[in-house]
Amino acid sequence: TADVGANGTSTLSVAVGGLEGLTNQSEWKPSTQWGTVHSLATISQEVINGQSVSVISLEDPVVYNQIRPNDPANSVTGAYVSGPGVKVGTNLTATAIISQNQFVLSQFAPTESTARMYSFSGKPLLLGRGRFFRRGR
Repeated sequence: TADVGANGTSTLSVAVGGLEGLTNQSEWKPSTQWGTVHSLATISQEVINGQSVSVISLEDPVVYNQIRPNDPANSVTGAYVSGPGVKVGTNLTATAIISQNQFVLSQFAPTESTARMYSFSGKPLLLGRGRFFRRGR
């Protein structure tokens, strides 16, 4: 809380997370408000509005509801996706089918019929030797 009308003050004290610090130290972004999250998912090729796109289907509905696609009206870039076959910088552009926990990817990704672990973050994750690195956990 703050008293913005505190006339005559010359300092401002801010306490974040109390004496123990923050319990969630994951970086907050508009498209990933819970920090980097992970879910098993598959990738398929679909035709939406006459355009061939790659669609990622998440198995974890909690993670699906924690991430967001592009929102140009509010200048929000969708969550970035890292995992097998996904190019660095690929993000979520739109919701495909809500009832199936699906998002459209910004770049082509090969079909992955076996569920693999994917990460969703507010910025592209570092890559090395063809694999992605998870920070924390």
